[in-house]
Amino acid sequence: MPETRGNVAIHGFWHRGARVIFNIRVTDTNAPSYQGQDPKKVLAKQEKEEKDKYVKHYLTRRRHFTPLVFLVDGLQGAKAEAAMKLAAQSRWSIAP
Repeated sequence: MPETRGNVAIHGFWHRGARVIFNIRVTDTNAPSYQGQDPKKVLAKQEKEEKDKYVKHYLTRRRHFTPLVFLVDGLQGAKAEAAMKLAAQSRWSIAP
């Protein structure tokens, strides 16, 4: 069983009355293992890896899961970009 503790839980972020678990992942694409790879493809692959690893666990516990994947140069994955846009225009509370 993978480590299933998310980094942040927010109540009412995507949907009223629902809690979402965010897991944050930051990657340095200057590392040798990423040399020559398209940064957007690295982000997409890592989002998929996070979803595959955690989403079933959280859904069985009636939680939403969103991976927040970033590169050290500031590029964001699609889910992170959507979450950042919503966060910029919304009010939500961080769960304990």
